[in-house]
Amino acid sequence: MIICKDIQVEDYLEQIAKEHEKAKKFPPFASLHEGYAVLKEEVEEFWYEVKLTKYDDSHEALERLERTEKELIQIAAMAVKNLQLVETMKAKINKPESGISRVDLNAEGKIDRIDFSLDEIEKFQGKIL
Repeated sequence: MIICKDIQVEDYLEQIAKEHEKAKKFPPFASLHEGYAVLKEEVEEFWYEVKLTKYDDSHEALERLERTEKELIQIAAMAVKNLQLVETMKAKINKPESGISRVDLNAEGKIDRIDFSLDEIEKFQGKIL
């Protein structure tokens, strides 16, 4: 019989944030389609580990479960990256007059980067010259 260990989300947030930080070496997703494809790839890697999981007390089973855990953390990090894209898309819809072309959030959900349109930059430069 398998008895589930009660875990808290907080137990994994730091690992998810670190994995998300590693993913920043790649550009943000260009579309939700791309985000879905990356997330699907991570889920397929998780599924691969699941299919090979042995439900015994062997060292091999422990190693497999640790790889499975790593894949789940990667899935969560890619879900956060997809959420960033959704928030960016929502910001464009909610504030089209702002001239903001992109907003990136960090792992804590705070603004990490804002890109302005060229028109907005030219307006700003005209005010300070």
